[in-house]
Amino acid sequence: MNNPLTSPTSFDYLLVLARHSPNVVNYQTLVAEAQGYQADVREAQELTKWHIHQLRQAIEKDTHAPSILINVRGAGYRLVAD
Repeated sequence: MNNPLTSPTSFDYLLVLARHSPNVVNYQTLVAEAQGYQADVREAQELTKWHIHQLRQAIEKDTHAPSILINVRGAGYRLVAD
């Protein structure tokens, strides 16, 4: 990850997803484990969306058709690692 736009917090999100892979991690769990605090569902979705965006910029070949960081609509994200 050589993208200067990827923050240490975004990397923490990746670590959480890796720990839970291949399972879906809900938004609130991502925030709690990556940032260490509880957030309501809406806030957790917004925070997660930003960090996943940064990660996708760094690791996805095509950010418009992600194959590594997958959104499960209304549930959360999962990491697909081959």
